[in-house]
Amino acid sequence: MCAGIGWLLSFTYRPYVYAHHINDWHLADSIGNIVAVPAAAFLFYAMQKAIRQTKLAVLIMDFFAWCLYEVVFSMTFDWWDILASLLMCFIMYPLLSSIEKYLP
Repeated sequence: MCAGIGWLLSFTYRPYVYAHHINDWHLADSIGNIVAVPAAAFLFYAMQKAIRQTKLAVLIMDFFAWCLYEVVFSMTFDWWDILASLLMCFIMYPLLSSIEKYLP
């Protein structure tokens, strides 16, 4: 679901912001990382029981995976994307903690 939202926003919101020269504080530039971090965190967290890792380890792995992706695969280094990834990791920790309370 998160990946679908990111894909949709990348093809609708980003072109709209660029075409109308709207200053959205780099949200359009970082929208991929903003939705990719929760998508990966939910995926890694779903596999957590099999690999025996904590929420913090999952989020650290998630952050460094997106930093690696940023440098190696997209061949750019955008501080706004790195900052968006870090911010989303901080947001995901309490979210994963609250979800964990309701899981068996």
